[in-house]
Amino acid sequence: MSQQLTTSRTLEFQDHSHKTNVFGPMIPRNPQFTDHFVDWVDTSKYTLTVGGSSDAIAFSATAGGQCLFTLGQADNDACMLAGKLIWNGSKNCSLNARVTITDVSGVALFVGFSDAETESNLLPMDYKDGTLVTTADDAVGFICDADKGTSSIYLVGTKNTTNATVVDSGVDWGDTQTKELAITVDTNGHAYFWIDGVSVGKVTDAVTAATLLCPVVGGAVRAADLGETINLRRLSVWEDET
Repeated sequence: MSQQLTTSRTLEFQDHSHKTNVFGPMIPRNPQFTDHFVDWVDTSKYTLTVGGSSDAIAFSATAGGQCLFTLGQADNDACMLAGKLIWNGSKNCSLNARVTITDVSGVALFVGFSDAETESNLLPMDYKDGTLVTTADDAVGFICDADKGTSSIYLVGTKNTTNATVVDSGVDWGDTQTKELAITVDTNGHAYFWIDGVSVGKVTDAVTAATLLCPVVGGAVRAADLGETINLRRLSVWEDET
């Protein structure tokens, strides 16, 4: 039996309008939800790590708003924004981010969850010099890295320092394009990924389900293409309520 209901233009209830037509709650799970974009100007809500030369992360007062990453003046300079360490797969944590890359050939981008609000490498996972580099013990997310020699978006995870099998989403990121990136981690630590509303893959055993995670967006300079920008236009995170 299908779990989906398909309707045409109208949905007609067969009982009288003054009687109950829905039995039980419409939303069976009450999620805990945080929209970090509302909180950019409150520094107690997130952690910024700016490790390179002239790297910057700042709220940009443009129509609709955005968090602007300006990357540094040396190859591999990196910076990272992280939320609070309060999310995990045991509660089906999910993340949705809307991101624009100005020049894909000059940057590395990680969007996802990590087990630390800051990392020594500043990115939880990346493809520095073409090899998958994992700094976090537990992390899961999207990587688009020019050092990989392609504009492909990869789905990655590491569970207790063991890297999961990397999945190529089959989606390429073009210059100045905006992508809608979404991840859900289930109670087994498996991760499911969507790009622009379309399912693009699953990473099995992506993270330890019980490990506390924080939402992370990080960027790095590649190919000495200095001063490139990444625009974070939205970052929302939610999970089942405790």
